[in-house]
Amino acid sequence: MGTVTIVQVAGLNMKPVIGILSFPSQFEQYDSTEWNYISLSAVKFIEAGGARVVPVQWDLPIDNLTSLINSLNGLYIPSSKADLLFTEKSVAHLAFRQALENILDIVSRMINQAIIFPILCTGTGFQAFVCAFASQERGDYACLSEHEGFEGAKKNLSLTAIAKKTGMLDTSLLPGIETALQEKEIAYFDTRYLIDDDLWYSTTNLLNNFAVVAYVNDTTIPAVIIGKRYRIYATASPVELYQYEWSTEGAIPHNYEAVLSAQMYSTYFVEQSRYNDNNFDELGVDVDPMAFREMVPVDVKDTSTSKVYLFKGLGTKAESENIENNGNEL
Repeated sequence: MGTVTIVQVAGLNMKPVIGILSFPSQFEQYDSTEWNYISLSAVKFIEAGGARVVPVQWDLPIDNLTSLINSLNGLYIPSSKADLLFTEKSVAHLAFRQALENILDIVSRMINQAIIFPILCTGTGFQAFVCAFASQERGDYACLSEHEGFEGAKKNLSLTAIAKKTGMLDTSLLPGIETALQEKEIAYFDTRYLIDDDLWYSTTNLLNNFAVVAYVNDTTIPAVIIGKRYRIYATASPVELYQYEWSTEGAIPHNYEAVLSAQMYSTYFVEQSRYNDNNFDELGVDVDPMAFREMVPVDVKDTSTSKVYLFKGLGTKAESENIENNGNEL
């Protein structure tokens, strides 16, 4: 086996703090207008890449949201039942869409100031963010369509020529990953609601801002994308589940190549966040980057994640609801 030389770039941020966006509750016992959540697997996923994490309450007042995001080194939008956000018309779901657009505006202002601020989206977080981008041009969120045979399925991907030009898919550091993605069905999908095929190719805002790294094999459904102007990296697979989630027996891939592919995303994303020189500890933000260590995740069922952190929603600050888990499933 050959040796790999890692070159450390002087001046990189060795203590990056990544914000993880919460979602309105999808659990019957916790009303979506009162509760938000972040999955335990999402927290572990980013920590495994070498970063500290803080919750970003989606329903923060805009000034608080702006201040928090401007203090971070990057933002992660994980998987959830995000397709519900675009099929239901509840107050929480409509407000969440507006929050996504607010985040886009905040990040756009950073880009215009030449500030590096990476964003990673996985699973249905990918869908949510792409729909938010598309809505800026289209004025609606009619971005998802049903695709039979995807929910709980593992698929092969078809890599584009761009794939080999991205640092994210570095085959020299990840030998065999290119073949595995295309031949070993390690791309898992936990929903049948995917980005509409026609949406991608008919929306200038998407074509101008993103390049497709991979399609679902034998389809025109984008599976992995990267930003052209923004440092946005997104995969339609909920890769954070590969290493940490065992709630769906036999469906979520846990083999060597699948775990390696998941680590590829988190490691590359966190490495990009090191180019943002914000020092979270010195900016006086009232959010503890070790907060998750003190919280107790709650057991849930009927979802692709088994444990979540619950947050009291619609507040003026990201305040967690530290609920003791007495072994009762929601």
